[in-house]
Amino acid sequence: MFSFSSLQVLSHNDEFLLLACDGLFDVFRSQDAIALARQELIAHRGEPAEVARILSDQAIRVRRSRDNVSILIIVLRPFWELV
Repeated sequence: MFSFSSLQVLSHNDEFLLLACDGLFDVFRSQDAIALARQELIAHRGEPAEVARILSDQAIRVRRSRDNVSILIIVLRPFWELV
């Protein structure tokens, strides 16, 4: 079963997709999760697996999410090279 909180059409300006279950969004506002993911993608030169690990650690260890936390980050373009 799929549930979408919002449906968006991608544009050429989009940098990455952040797909996650409610365990992340129980403890992060959407914009805060996106901002942290973007910041970490820049810091780690576009390593989505490392950024997903950082986000999940923040959700579970720091913000104490009690739900499962699954995160998938898909980089659409290497924006960190432009920063």
